[in-house]
Amino acid sequence: TDNGTPNLSATQSFTVTVFPVPQLGALAQSGTNLTFSWLALTGQTYQVQYKYDLSDPAWTPLSAPFNGAGGVLSFTNSIGAAPRRFFRLVVP
Repeated sequence: TDNGTPNLSATQSFTVTVFPVPQLGALAQSGTNLTFSWLALTGQTYQVQYKYDLSDPAWTPLSAPFNGAGGVLSFTNSIGAAPRRFFRLVVP
């Protein structure tokens, strides 16, 4: 209800679905390949991003977003000669 003249009010029912924050399930390195794995919810979109320095203003996507199907998603990236990178998993 608002405080206008006359007072007006409205009601509406809706459903809120809260998904858990994505958690990195596994991280493995084989030679110069780094593999990320995580549990992905059906219909949820995920993206792995990186930056070389945490003070850099923007994150760079490693690939196109992934679509979850209710199982484990994995992504392998060649780290090559990069001395250091920071990664994050986001829900765009």
